[in-house]
Parts: sequence; structure tokens; C-alpha cells
Amino acid sequence: MNGCYRSAQVKKHILRALAQQDPAYAAFEADWKDVLPKTECPGELAEAVLELAARDPAVAAMADDYAENMEGAGTYAVPGLTEIGVFIAVLFLLRTHIKIRRNTDGKWEFLLEHKEMAQEPIEKIAEMLMKLFSSPAGKP
Repeated sequence: MNGCYRSAQVKKHILRALAQQDPAYAAFEADWKDVLPKTECPGELAEAVLELAARDPAVAAMADDYAENMEGAGTYAVPGLTEIGVFIAVLFLLRTHIKIRRNTDGKWEFLLEHKEMAQEPIEKIAEMLMKLFSSPAGKP
């Protein structure tokens, strides 16, 4: 995968596009959009998730294609790319690695699904998510 995507915004667009190409994304988004902390998806989190997703060669190829298409189109804002939308895309792409749920007390719990992946970068990503979910009003 070409690691030099031009900006955090391009990375966020790529994450959203990767998530949206999966038919299961629409239902996932509907389930999560009203329960997530209202927060911006930090660029560091977007970059870490993109790097993790790109370990799959097919995903890396799609990410490169999306980046090339975006660069060719210029750096225009795309309507509908909200921060909560990017945050949901991040959670969707992580769904096989990290399970997130609320316990009966309303606190968020995080479970790393694959012990062999319970190293960098999954642990780093989980730590970033825990901070976002536990901070007041979702502010890091």
C-alpha cells in the first residue's frame, strides 16, 4: 500500500469508502450512529486503522485505488463525510478485531478478539478508542 496519502482528510475518505463497499455497513451504521460519543475521529486513529486494514493485500489495493481517484479529483470536500461517519467506518473496519459494547452500568467495554493480534497496532488502537469513549463529550 502506498503509505503517503496526502492528508488526514484523504485517509478518512479512504476509510469511509472501504467500509461502505461492504454490504453489511449500512446496518452497522444504523445501529451505531446514535449511541457513539459525538467526537472527531483523530487523524492518528484513522491512520492506524488504515494501516491495519491494509495488511490485507486486497484492501491495500482498494485503498491505493481510492487514494489515486481522490488525488486525481483534487482535494475537494465530499458532502456527507461527517466525523461521526468516519468514526463509524473505523469501528466497522475493526469489528473483527475489537468488540465494543456497553455494560449494564452504561460503561463501554472493549474486547480484543484475536490474541495473536493483541500487540501493536491493535492494542494502540484499542487504547485510543477507550480514551475517546471514556472522555467527557467524547473530547480526547
